[in-house]
Amino acid sequence: SVPGPAPDPTAGEAPATVLGTAPEPEAGVGAPLYDVEVLIFSQRHADLDPEYWSDDRTLPVPERSAYLTQGQISDRLAFLELPPTRFRLAGAARRLEQAAGYQVLAHVAWRQPGLPGAESAGVAFPLGDRLSRSDTTGAATITGFPIPQGYVQVSLERFLHAAIRLRMPADPTHPAVIPEAGNQPVFSLDDTRRLRSGELHYIDHPALGVLIRVDAVR
Repeated sequence: SVPGPAPDPTAGEAPATVLGTAPEPEAGVGAPLYDVEVLIFSQRHADLDPEYWSDDRTLPVPERSAYLTQGQISDRLAFLELPPTRFRLAGAARRLEQAAGYQVLAHVAWRQPGLPGAESAGVAFPLGDRLSRSDTTGAATITGFPIPQGYVQVSLERFLHAAIRLRMPADPTHPAVIPEAGNQPVFSLDDTRRLRSGELHYIDHPALGVLIRVDAVR
């Protein structure tokens, strides 16, 4: 059976009040801007079904890859990385770290334009050197380290959408993992979600969990 969500990671977070439609930009300003915050964590559940892992080690990559920068934004593939002081999910991260069986694997926030799916870019994980461009190709394969690898892509049509494609090599000490000789199972999370601006969204998975919040920049 699929376990329930993490123990109240969203407790105390502000509820959503704004539907995730595009705010009207001023004439000539261009695409509306959004702050995106992503928190990825692992969950250790003994009843994890083998359907959630595979031997496919192909790394999912977006058609367009963005890079995070702390400096000047020079093009649409450069997203401004936000400092931890701007995190809205810091409390959720602390609660997960304090809960047994959960571990925060990645926590990052950035500012990006709201663009249609064909024009939007995804942020690749792991972030590595956040100040350099991604040179990931579709032929890449995931590493053996138990860290989330893949991408998160936020786009704007009539509504906000998030595409989340993550892979993570299974920890061999996981209570549900019985790998075949010479193989390390890979956990897979693939989800596409319509979002509401200002709302915390939880993407559930027996081994991984993702909290994502997108806020319109007013």
